Amino acid sequence: MIRFDIHSLEQLLQGRHRRTVFGDEKIVSVTLYEEILALPDAEALSERILLHFPDGRGAYRRTYTRRFEAFDAGVLAALAEAGLHGAEGAPLIVHDVGVSDARTSCDFFGKMLEREPHLVFHATDFDPEVFVIASGRTRVAIDAAQRLLEIVWPPFVFTVLNNGRLIQHARYYLYPVNLVVMFFVERLVARPMLALHRAGRLEARPLTLFSPRARALARAEPRFRLGKQDIREPFREPGRAALLRAMNVLNRSYFPEAEFRSILGNFHAALRPGGLLVTGSNQASGSQVDGGIYRRTEAGFSPVRQSGGGSPIHGLIEAFAP
Repeated sequence: MIRFDIHSLEQLLQGRHRRTVFGDEKIVSVTLYEEILALPDAEALSERILLHFPDGRGAYRRTYTRRFEAFDAGVLAALAEAGLHGAEGAPLIVHDVGVSDARTSCDFFGKMLEREPHLVFHATDFDPEVFVIASGRTRVAIDAAQRLLEIVWPPFVFTVLNNGRLIQHARYYLYPVNLVVMFFVERLVARPMLALHRAGRLEARPLTLFSPRARALARAEPRFRLGKQDIREPFREPGRAALLRAMNVLNRSYFPEAEFRSILGNFHAALRPGGLLVTGSNQASGSQVDGGIYRRTEAGFSPVRQSGGGSPIHGLIEAFAP
């Protein structure tokens, strides 16, 4: 059996043949992202493109509008109870990290703005850009570290994780022809293209993967700012935050156990005394969030509220000491 995924805008807009013969939803090439931005349904199409696209760590970028609706209400209540407010000249700072395409940041920013006009909201992701190298009909997507993420060799689209592992969703073991084609295309086409790029002979075109709505909001609203932040590194923005929100990012499959201490240390340093750390995870839009809200103390973090089964790393947060 052979699977052909979606490599052209025409295929994507037709909306037909969304699934493979085995019922898997077809992958849509990330290289189409800029082409859909001016279309009326750009927000839905961008969500579809990112549904199965991972970053260089293997973390999926998929997300949904109004994903944390009920949980966000609890966060706003905790902010009010903590008496955290901004003022003229001293705005309340929010860091929303690991935001993928930032569509849930748009939701949360709107709710924050209703109660807090003196606000600076930073929505950041680990790697919000990919780069596309093209030669003829072949397109290769790489990240800032020049790791191979996707190969488009029409009619094939191959999505790759770091170290050359194939994306699990694609279930390529069901499509042996794809595995053979992938083996040769990666070695004989994609890797040579990457080498030409490194030698300065093939240009890479940047693609910013923030959602159309997030981009429009950032252009229109100076209090909403998009950016890049690796949570394993100290935060670069000036001022300490009243709220740091990390949803669906503190995942044990994304980071080794040893890295969580430095990540929590960066969070602790970025928060002002009494500031709130918000973390949790869920699946589909509107599903229950397993999460927690914690107050920053000099000794670490103190639990304030819990949702569902609590934060996936609750024990690590409670045990953390700066």
